[in-house]
Amino acid sequence: MLEGATMTGPVLRAVDLAKHYPVGSRWFGRSQTLLRAVDGVSFEVAKGETLSLVGESGCGKSTTGRMLVQLIDPSSGHVEFEGRQYGAGSRRKALRISRRIQFVFQDPYASLNPRMTAGEAIGEPLSLHNMVPRRQRWTRVAELLEMVGLPRSFAARYPHELSGGQRQRVGIARALALEPSFIVCDEAVSALDVSVQAQVLNLLKTLKMRLGLSLLFIAHDLAVVKHISDRIAVMYLGRLVEVAEASEPFANPRHPYTRALLGAIPQPVFGRVRAATVGGDVPSPIDPPSGCRFHTRCPMKTDICARIDPAMETIAPGHVVGCHRWRDVEPMPEAGRAADDVHSARIQRLLGFFQDKAGSAAGQQELRS
Repeated sequence: MLEGATMTGPVLRAVDLAKHYPVGSRWFGRSQTLLRAVDGVSFEVAKGETLSLVGESGCGKSTTGRMLVQLIDPSSGHVEFEGRQYGAGSRRKALRISRRIQFVFQDPYASLNPRMTAGEAIGEPLSLHNMVPRRQRWTRVAELLEMVGLPRSFAARYPHELSGGQRQRVGIARALALEPSFIVCDEAVSALDVSVQAQVLNLLKTLKMRLGLSLLFIAHDLAVVKHISDRIAVMYLGRLVEVAEASEPFANPRHPYTRALLGAIPQPVFGRVRAATVGGDVPSPIDPPSGCRFHTRCPMKTDICARIDPAMETIAPGHVVGCHRWRDVEPMPEAGRAADDVHSARIQRLLGFFQDKAGSAAGQQELRS
């Protein structure tokens, strides 16, 4: 099990989570092939902590998030939330657990019913879970809209009448309706432009502090991740390869894949991209490589990498890595770190610019954009 939670103790623990999808058929005596979308992932999230899960498309990070909120049943492993294991106890207890773990989807338009107003979408979970009396429901909806920086009048608007950022705020308000303590944000800002990303990031940080939330923030943009995370977990082909405090991977990555992701961040000079240290395609999760799953693309591979799967090793307090050659991975060069800083400085400036535009003022600013 991975170590390194930095807050007051784990509110959520994933234990050897796996999701395998059968491919093909069993006809004519053939054994059924499995697609290993997630293959033995373990981590903890502390109370009040934001853990970001990053990796290339198809690495299994969204599947992992969906298993946490029971949108997908794991093939093996389990999730413990506030000391209780999923599926244990009566249906009523399971319902109480599910209320306290919510999900914010990547596409806010697809996740909202086009025939329901924003107010109806936010009020539906209140009704299903009997959270507030019927007469107080719309008052609570109005409070939730204001909490995410939208005017009460937006309760009467349909999704097509809202911008992408406004729809995402409605999605966040709907997640908050059930008063969760843990929220999974699946690429929650990837579909938004940079200025709106900054507003939504500020909103999530404010809500986290105000409500004492814990977050699993799934993303592929490391510049965004840097500004919201307490810790970062890097995922490759269904497995975690490195977990560290948020600042550590940017200056001192200890897995070649983490370094490659940093090398792929766009350079702000002449719009060029800094050459990545890895090439080739991601292997198929139906037939993953033996040994270290990254060895087929790794510039540092040796014979042992193809033969033995490296165990996750604690190399420093809060820093865990699964690589035979982690001692040989060089820190990011100063030029590369400077480029990363310049690239993320734009987001940092926007975060500061919108910091004072919290609440409804932020919603009005977005309305004008």
